[in-house]
Amino acid sequence: MATRLLGYAVAVAAAIQLANCHDVETISADWIMVGGETLGELVHDTDLAVVLVMDPAQCFSCANLLAVWLDWRREHPGEFDLVLSRQPKPWERLRLAPLPISGFLSQPALDMSSTPMELVFSGGLEVYRSTGLQGVSVSPLLGMLREVSLREALVRLGAADIP
Repeated sequence: MATRLLGYAVAVAAAIQLANCHDVETISADWIMVGGETLGELVHDTDLAVVLVMDPAQCFSCANLLAVWLDWRREHPGEFDLVLSRQPKPWERLRLAPLPISGFLSQPALDMSSTPMELVFSGGLEVYRSTGLQGVSVSPLLGMLREVSLREALVRLGAADIP
Protein backbone atom coordinates (compact mmCIF):
# COMPACT_ATOMS: atom_id res chain seq x y z
CA MET A 1 0.00 0.00 0.00
CA ALA A 2 2.79 2.47 0.94
CA THR A 3 4.67 1.61 -2.27
CA ARG A 4 1.57 2.27 -4.36
CA LEU A 5 0.98 5.61 -2.62
CA LEU A 6 4.62 6.58 -3.15
CA GLY A 7 4.34 5.68 -6.84
CA TYR A 8 1.17 7.75 -7.13
CA ALA A 9 2.84 10.72 -5.42
CA VAL A 10 5.81 10.53 -7.79
CA ALA A 11 3.49 10.40 -10.82
CA VAL A 12 1.53 13.43 -9.61
CA ALA A 13 4.74 15.38 -8.92
CA ALA A 14 6.04 14.55 -12.41
CA ALA A 15 2.76 15.67 -13.99
CA ILE A 16 2.89 18.98 -12.10
CA GLN A 17 6.50 19.54 -13.16
CA LEU A 18 5.69 18.83 -16.82
CA ALA A 19 2.72 21.19 -16.67
CA ASN A 20 5.08 23.95 -15.58
CA CYS A 21 7.43 23.53 -18.55
CA HIS A 22 7.32 25.10 -22.00
CA ASP A 23 5.92 22.68 -24.52
CA VAL A 24 8.81 21.89 -26.85
CA GLU A 25 6.29 21.68 -29.70
CA THR A 26 5.11 25.27 -29.25
CA ILE A 27 6.23 27.99 -31.63
CA SER A 28 9.67 28.95 -30.33
CA ALA A 29 9.51 32.42 -31.90
CA ASP A 30 6.78 33.22 -29.35
CA TRP A 31 8.74 32.08 -26.29
CA ILE A 32 9.09 35.04 -23.95
CA MET A 33 12.46 36.05 -22.62
CA VAL A 34 13.28 37.86 -19.40
CA GLY A 35 12.63 41.49 -20.22
CA GLY A 36 9.52 40.75 -22.33
CA GLU A 37 11.14 40.28 -25.74
CA THR A 38 10.23 37.11 -27.65
CA LEU A 39 12.81 34.76 -29.09
CA GLY A 40 11.60 35.70 -32.57
CA GLU A 41 12.17 39.39 -31.85
CA LEU A 42 15.75 38.62 -30.81
CA VAL A 43 16.53 37.39 -34.34
CA HIS A 44 13.93 39.17 -36.48
CA ASP A 45 16.47 41.31 -38.35
CA THR A 46 18.62 38.39 -39.52
CA ASP A 47 18.38 36.44 -42.75
CA LEU A 48 19.41 33.22 -41.01
CA ALA A 49 20.34 32.89 -37.33
CA VAL A 50 21.16 29.94 -35.12
CA VAL A 51 19.94 30.06 -31.51
CA LEU A 52 21.39 27.50 -29.13
CA VAL A 53 19.12 27.09 -26.09
CA MET A 54 20.79 25.47 -23.09
CA ASP A 55 20.11 25.06 -19.41
CA PRO A 56 22.86 26.96 -17.55
CA ALA A 57 24.08 23.72 -15.94
CA GLN A 58 24.58 22.22 -19.42
CA CYS A 59 27.05 24.94 -20.33
CA PHE A 60 29.50 23.09 -18.10
CA SER A 61 28.66 19.51 -19.07
CA CYS A 62 28.14 20.04 -22.82
CA ALA A 63 31.22 22.18 -23.27
CA ASN A 64 32.18 20.49 -26.53
CA LEU A 65 28.84 21.34 -28.20
CA LEU A 66 28.95 24.90 -26.95
CA ALA A 67 32.63 25.30 -27.87
CA VAL A 68 32.02 24.22 -31.46
CA TRP A 69 29.09 26.63 -31.80
CA LEU A 70 31.17 29.45 -30.33
CA ASP A 71 33.93 28.69 -32.88
CA TRP A 72 31.31 28.85 -35.65
CA ARG A 73 30.06 32.16 -34.21
CA ARG A 74 33.55 33.69 -34.56
CA GLU A 75 33.45 32.94 -38.29
CA HIS A 76 29.81 34.04 -38.67
CA PRO A 77 29.27 37.13 -36.50
CA GLY A 78 25.65 38.13 -36.08
CA GLU A 79 24.35 34.67 -36.99
CA PHE A 80 24.48 32.96 -33.57
CA ASP A 81 22.85 33.60 -30.21
CA LEU A 82 23.18 31.66 -26.97
CA VAL A 83 19.97 31.74 -24.92
CA LEU A 84 19.70 30.08 -21.54
CA SER A 85 16.49 28.22 -20.71
CA ARG A 86 16.38 29.82 -17.25
CA GLN A 87 18.18 32.47 -15.26
CA PRO A 88 21.36 31.05 -13.72
CA LYS A 89 21.69 30.39 -10.03
CA PRO A 90 24.15 32.65 -8.18
CA TRP A 91 26.95 30.05 -8.23
CA GLU A 92 26.47 29.54 -12.00
CA ARG A 93 26.69 33.26 -12.85
CA LEU A 94 30.43 33.54 -12.20
CA ARG A 95 31.26 30.56 -14.38
CA LEU A 96 28.93 31.78 -17.16
CA ALA A 97 30.23 35.37 -17.14
CA PRO A 98 32.70 34.91 -20.06
CA LEU A 99 30.01 33.46 -22.36
CA PRO A 100 28.22 35.67 -24.92
CA ILE A 101 24.70 35.09 -23.56
CA SER A 102 21.96 36.87 -25.51
CA GLY A 103 19.22 36.32 -22.96
CA PHE A 104 17.21 34.02 -20.74
CA LEU A 105 13.83 32.43 -21.29
CA SER A 106 11.29 33.48 -18.68
CA GLN A 107 9.65 30.94 -16.42
CA PRO A 108 8.49 28.29 -16.77
CA ALA A 109 11.74 26.91 -18.09
CA LEU A 110 12.17 24.25 -20.74
CA ASP A 111 12.49 20.69 -19.54
CA MET A 112 16.19 19.75 -19.45
CA SER A 113 15.56 16.66 -21.61
CA SER A 114 14.81 18.97 -24.56
CA THR A 115 17.99 21.02 -24.19
CA PRO A 116 20.51 21.71 -25.58
CA MET A 117 18.31 22.73 -28.48
CA GLU A 118 19.39 24.12 -31.84
CA LEU A 119 16.92 26.50 -33.46
CA VAL A 120 17.40 28.26 -36.77
CA PHE A 121 15.35 31.33 -37.62
CA SER A 122 14.80 33.19 -40.86
CA GLY A 123 13.43 36.67 -40.36
CA GLY A 124 12.23 35.78 -36.86
CA LEU A 125 10.44 32.57 -37.91
CA GLU A 126 11.70 29.13 -36.93
CA VAL A 127 12.79 27.01 -39.90
CA TYR A 128 14.72 24.25 -38.09
CA ARG A 129 14.74 22.62 -34.65
CA SER A 130 16.83 19.86 -33.11
CA THR A 131 16.27 19.04 -29.43
CA GLY A 132 17.92 17.04 -26.67
CA LEU A 133 21.45 17.25 -28.11
CA GLN A 134 23.97 15.79 -25.71
CA GLY A 135 27.14 16.35 -27.70
CA VAL A 136 28.66 17.45 -30.98
CA SER A 137 28.33 14.03 -32.58
CA VAL A 138 24.52 14.09 -32.35
CA SER A 139 24.11 17.43 -34.12
CA PRO A 140 23.43 16.87 -37.83
CA LEU A 141 23.52 20.62 -38.39
CA LEU A 142 26.98 21.09 -36.86
CA GLY A 143 28.26 18.10 -38.80
CA MET A 144 27.18 19.66 -42.08
CA LEU A 145 28.45 23.15 -41.23
CA ARG A 146 31.99 21.82 -41.40
CA GLU A 147 31.49 21.33 -45.15
CA VAL A 148 28.70 23.62 -46.37
CA SER A 149 27.02 26.94 -45.61
CA LEU A 150 24.18 27.26 -43.11
CA ARG A 151 21.67 27.71 -45.93
CA GLU A 152 22.89 24.59 -47.76
CA ALA A 153 22.91 22.55 -44.52
CA LEU A 154 19.31 23.56 -43.87
CA VAL A 155 18.29 22.55 -47.38
CA ARG A 156 19.95 19.17 -46.94
CA LEU A 157 18.20 18.72 -43.59
CA GLY A 158 14.82 19.52 -45.14
CA ALA A 159 14.21 22.74 -43.21
CA ALA A 160 10.97 24.49 -44.06
CA ASP A 161 10.45 27.82 -45.80
CA ILE A 162 13.97 29.09 -46.27
CA PRO A 163 13.81 32.21 -48.45
